[in-house]
Amino acid sequence: MARRRLTTVLAAVAICLAAAAAASADGPADALIHADVARSLGYTGKGVTVAVIDTGIDDHNPDVSGAVVGEHCIVPPDGCPDGTGEQDGPGSAQDDHGHGTAVSDIIAGRGVTAPVGIAPDAKLVEVKVADRNGRTTSDQIIAGLNWVHAHHPEVRIVNVSLGSDVLLSGDCNGLSSTLSQYGAAIDALDAQGALVFASSGNGGSPASMSSPACIGKAVAVGAVYSRSFGSYTAPFVCVDRTTGADKIACFSDGGTGLDLLAPGAPVDAADLGSGDSSIAGTSMAAAVASGAAADLLQADPSLTPEALEELLEITGVPIADPRNRLTAPRIDLAAALGAVLGHPIAVPAPPPDAGRPSSPMFSTSALPRADLSVRPIAFGAVALRKTATRRLVVANAGTGYLTVRVASSLDAVSVRPAKIVVPASKKRTVVLTFRPTRAGAYHGSLRLETDDPSARRIALELRGSGRS
Repeated sequence: MARRRLTTVLAAVAICLAAAAAASADGPADALIHADVARSLGYTGKGVTVAVIDTGIDDHNPDVSGAVVGEHCIVPPDGCPDGTGEQDGPGSAQDDHGHGTAVSDIIAGRGVTAPVGIAPDAKLVEVKVADRNGRTTSDQIIAGLNWVHAHHPEVRIVNVSLGSDVLLSGDCNGLSSTLSQYGAAIDALDAQGALVFASSGNGGSPASMSSPACIGKAVAVGAVYSRSFGSYTAPFVCVDRTTGADKIACFSDGGTGLDLLAPGAPVDAADLGSGDSSIAGTSMAAAVASGAAADLLQADPSLTPEALEELLEITGVPIADPRNRLTAPRIDLAAALGAVLGHPIAVPAPPPDAGRPSSPMFSTSALPRADLSVRPIAFGAVALRKTATRRLVVANAGTGYLTVRVASSLDAVSVRPAKIVVPASKKRTVVLTFRPTRAGAYHGSLRLETDDPSARRIALELRGSGRS
């Protein structure tokens, strides 16, 4: 494989259908793996710290804020809450997207206004590596993994519900310099006693998955449906004409490197602010797996990462993927706890489906699109020491926030503001002021840097003249 930096996107996005607030369990996803049974026996992740590398966490959400014991942000050049590229301490991982908050709630939600999480007494270390559109890079995720290793040796579980847009088959460790760095970061965490769970990805591939899930020592988690709710469409990916408990979701990436399956649709999780929503994706499945692992570590803190992974796999329910004829274990927390405790744990019969719920929302990370005139900006002839102004209107025709940084190559042309953030379907204006200091012609350019993947750099011609 050619060496390249992998641009990564969220494995699933927590944009979904609003649901009534209720301090209840995570519904069918919770019951399918018997997390409700584990909680009834007192296994709630108590004493276990989980690191979540994602879009951050909503520090104002009562369901998750009380679980947080550490925060950090790595979103260069200025995507952290304080406007810098890296920030540490309380508030540094404040979520401006929602995905990280949902993932954290699935793992350790306290059940105040949204459903209780799989391990509601677990502690959380939050590392924000993705921006308000849910976009990130492999470099940022790797930096997040390394930061957890260096600063939080007490972490036993690391959840990475993020993945690359390049799908790979088998163990991808060492196939590029970036993938080698992933491998080294995960190896270091493993040696420190932390097991890394990563979402397999939502590309619908039966034979490949995203990184870091494809790294050998990462536990790659795919998604099954938690219940029947009719047909389901993952936009631009696939359609399942029927859904049902333990049916592998068509969007779930897989292959020989897949380690576990867990409920990924629908799963209820906290929104930004308060309340909860119904969401879908392998991000949710990875979070379920992380929460289950935290409960098992409470039961037996001596479990090594290898023993913990093996326990989840050998006690799981085997599920065959008809797309590739491979079988993977779907987590059964009650069976795993029974193996730890040395006796079987009785589980209730599954309740009948109570009607057909609304279909959960599925998406990829939001994408901005810059829309502006690229015609030359002419100021005309302006008397020395006088000024002329022009306005550049930048529209965002995409679905995510558009960030634009603007600079002029001419000292005589000032820009205000030098940075704008344009919400989806909105416009913002940049004011350009020309103040000539000498007579004669001026020629230069206005340079725009954006996070629109199709227009990273835009240059507009500037021209004017000074007259005495």
